[in-house]
Amino acid sequence: MPRVRIEGVGTAPAVQSAPRSAVGLAVQAATACLDQSGIDPTALDLILYAGVYRDEYIAEPAIAALVAGELGINDDIESPDSPKTFTFDVLNGGVGFLNACHVATQMIGAGKAEHAMVVASEIENNSVDGDHPLYGLGETGSAVMLGRAGDTEGFGRFVFHHHPEYGQALATYFQHREEQSWLQVDRDPNLATHYLDCIPAAVEELLKLEEIDCSEVAAVFPPYLTDADRTELAAR
Repeated sequence: MPRVRIEGVGTAPAVQSAPRSAVGLAVQAATACLDQSGIDPTALDLILYAGVYRDEYIAEPAIAALVAGELGINDDIESPDSPKTFTFDVLNGGVGFLNACHVATQMIGAGKAEHAMVVASEIENNSVDGDHPLYGLGETGSAVMLGRAGDTEGFGRFVFHHHPEYGQALATYFQHREEQSWLQVDRDPNLATHYLDCIPAAVEELLKLEEIDCSEVAAVFPPYLTDADRTELAAR
């Protein structure tokens, strides 16, 4: 299967002149990504959205479809043979972005797409003036453009491990009571410990599949953890 590389990246501007929205931030990031990559929007075959925290708790339609609509990408089909863009969401918490990159590489490798964009954005669902806590999210949008690469560049293998025994360690859900709506997030106090227990095995499997020694790895981008937990993860 051909390898896939990142052809461009984009992020939403840090300073916003209007209220932030998940769709708006994603559109800004996607626009910047298209500009940097130089890819004509009509050549974009696939858009995947991997953000978690959405405006007004939207589940349907897919945010990816809303982004494509705002950008006007292949939204006026003149004939069955006209260029088309397939859009859908991939929702899997903090792993969703990597899942979406994996899906995109499989689609490109299978010849179903030449260029794919993965977009994500996050906003605070709870109001600053409300009675429920803000969660300290960095409200922003990001996007990457993926395309075919040569034999020595681009993504290698992906490895995902599944641990259903920890499925309730982090629960995020919508609440509505007394005419108020809010996002409730429940975290197991041992959540970071679960991360530290699960990550090394996946890394070890990936290194073995790629036949790479730890000493050959130039950089590691860990999940969002405290300094002490990152130090512990590095030791493991």
